[in-house]
Amino acid sequence: MKNAIAALALLLGLAVAPAKAAPPLTYESVVRVTLPVVATSSAIYALQNTGSNDVVIRRIEISNASTMTVTGGTMQFWVYTSTALTHSAAVTSAYSYTSALASQPSAISVSTAPRNIQAEGDSSILSTGGALSGVPPIIRPLYINNDEAATSLLYDSWGESEESIGLGDRLEGPQPLLLPASANRAIVIQQKRLGTADFAAGSVLVRVTYTLK
Repeated sequence: MKNAIAALALLLGLAVAPAKAAPPLTYESVVRVTLPVVATSSAIYALQNTGSNDVVIRRIEISNASTMTVTGGTMQFWVYTSTALTHSAAVTSAYSYTSALASQPSAISVSTAPRNIQAEGDSSILSTGGALSGVPPIIRPLYINNDEAATSLLYDSWGESEESIGLGDRLEGPQPLLLPASANRAIVIQQKRLGTADFAAGSVLVRVTYTLK
């Protein structure tokens, strides 16, 4: 009898045990920028963690944002991680989901024309805006069609699935990209053509959602 009572008490205790809480978010933001389409393969965007907090990249989105006559085609965008680069054409168009009128944190450096890129896993340094070719991208390529008559491939994205957010140790869907504290790691987006044609007109919208912990 005593054993039965003890077992019942144990079950009741397990039933009311509080669920494991997800760690609090200290800052969640999106950086957005409209970029002109470049004629040849080029590194067009970089977001780097230069501070003492971890930065978690939650989502990367690229959209057709052309507002002019464009006879173009499908282009692809490769995402790399980097441990060193030089910024230029700084971007500060940030929006915080957790506070109003928040400026871009000083720990985040963003630019639309990164140079001197050291891609992780590649021994060479890309000194100009040309192609990073020594290593494959860290995620699948993203595809956009910037032709004005296009009816598909107008938008592509990579990020956490809704099912993976807030589930603690469960690994469901794509996992976020980590830019560790005090490591100068960055994500670099490179535009590459798909096929033999270069592009000389049009624009794309890039949005990167991240959490600063």
